[in-house]
This record gives sequence, C-alpha cells and structure tokens, in this order.
Amino acid sequence: MAFTQHGDTRYLFSFVEGSSDAATAAAAIELATGIAPQELVINGEPEFVAEAAGADGTVEGLAVAPPKHTFTLTGYLTNKSTFEGVGIAFEHDGKYFICTGNQLSKAGKDFQKAQLTGVSYPGITAPESSS
Repeated sequence: MAFTQHGDTRYLFSFVEGSSDAATAAAAIELATGIAPQELVINGEPEFVAEAAGADGTVEGLAVAPPKHTFTLTGYLTNKSTFEGVGIAFEHDGKYFICTGNQLSKAGKDFQKAQLTGVSYPGITAPESSS
C-alpha cells in the first residue's frame, strides 16, 4: 500500500528506510520468511571486542569490530512451509539476515502469529543467485 507522509519528513515510517516503498520491503520479507511482518526489531553490537591489558592489569588497548545485528521479526503466518523451512534468510536495509530460531503462536479467536530470530554479520552477504 502506497502512502503519502505529511508533516515532519525527518521521521522514517515503518519499513520504508532503505527501500522505495513500505509495501515492497514488507512483501520481500514475507516472500522470504512466510510471515507478514508487523514488527522488525534490530539490535547492533560489535562482532567482537578485544582488550590488551598492561602489566598492572588495566586496559591499555581496545579493538572493537564492526557491528553484527541480531533481530526479532514478528507478524502473521502466511506460508507455513516457508516459515518452517531450512535456511530462511532475507535482506532488508542493506543487511542479510539469517534466521536461527522460530516460534509459532496459536490462540482462540486470532490468526496464527509467528516470530523469527537471527543474526546478520557484516562479512556474510546474500548468496548470488544462479540464473
């Protein structure tokens, strides 16, 4: 669904960042995961932190690697076989996210909700498609 944003355009709306349209970004995630996304929470932290301690044990040097990103994707289940498949991954906002865990919720008087968790490393990119 296309939309027009009014007012302060510094605020980024939903899945728009890094894509031409929120619906396009959400549809790409749904196709790859089997979940119609409602929320994608991305956390960044260094892939590793290394400390060099001096003779007295105090830190005299520190190396911080580029960030890895962990994520939690939640939404409504739309394709159970894709959701339960092996090797689920998707691209969003220039990052390649690899799914490492899933959860399915069923409740009375509600649609099935699904959740995926996983990670994105700066050195791992999407495989090139063979056409």
